[in-house]
Amino acid sequence: MAMMTDKQKTILQATLELVAEYGLTGTTIALIAKRAQASPGIIYHYFASKDEIIATLYARIETDFVEALLAEQVLGLPWSERMPRLFLKTFDHFVEHPLALSFHEQYKNSAYHKIDDETAGDGVMAPLARALQDDIAQGLIRDWPLHVIYTMTAGVAISLARVQQAGIVTLSRATLEAIAAASCQSIQM
Repeated sequence: MAMMTDKQKTILQATLELVAEYGLTGTTIALIAKRAQASPGIIYHYFASKDEIIATLYARIETDFVEALLAEQVLGLPWSERMPRLFLKTFDHFVEHPLALSFHEQYKNSAYHKIDDETAGDGVMAPLARALQDDIAQGLIRDWPLHVIYTMTAGVAISLARVQQAGIVTLSRATLEAIAAASCQSIQM
């Protein structure tokens, strides 16, 4: 992603906060401008439309997420260690970033989301997708569409982060590790 100006970062942060408050549909350019302390003209100087702001924000959130997942060189670990660690890192990331979680959940359930976003072979998720494809080729995990594998692993971790943030459950680390193991076993050959 290209270097952003401070004003672009402020616009994206304002959008992130507003989406958590008003949702994707309820967040307007006028609200973004007010929260970012910028005129609508300034907003349009940096972004062609609200759709572009949303797409840019999603790309930033996904990049931050993948960077957090890959920070410890987890892709070099054996599958049996890598998958539970990725599950736990996904949970931890979204618990630690509640606004990103709110945006992510809303985006994934909106018309903005293209179903192949998380399995794109050339996007930010490419290293993870390649690792899963290698695991499939080696017979370590089921030969299912990557979207299904994502849903059964990262999707579960994200859902658990959401319910923990909402105060519905409080999961101990031991319980999370057991859930991570069970989730990963569900895709294992």
